[in-house]
Amino acid sequence: MSQPMVMSILHNTAPAGRVGEAVGIRMTLVNISQITIPLAFGALGTVLGMIPVFWATALLLSGGSWYAKRRE
Repeated sequence: MSQPMVMSILHNTAPAGRVGEAVGIRMTLVNISQITIPLAFGALGTVLGMIPVFWATALLLSGGSWYAKRRE
């Protein structure tokens, strides 16, 4: 559901003639996060147990919502 909105924002904010580069950077970041985030949380869960993983997720979600709220 969010992909059409993100793509629209990319097309509106990217400099003229550089939309392809913006989409490529977005795809690169998405693919990197799909690999690194599960590995990082898996390693954290292995070393410290599941409670820190849940707290880290809660902190990341809270930080993201705070950032989104602040931008309004």
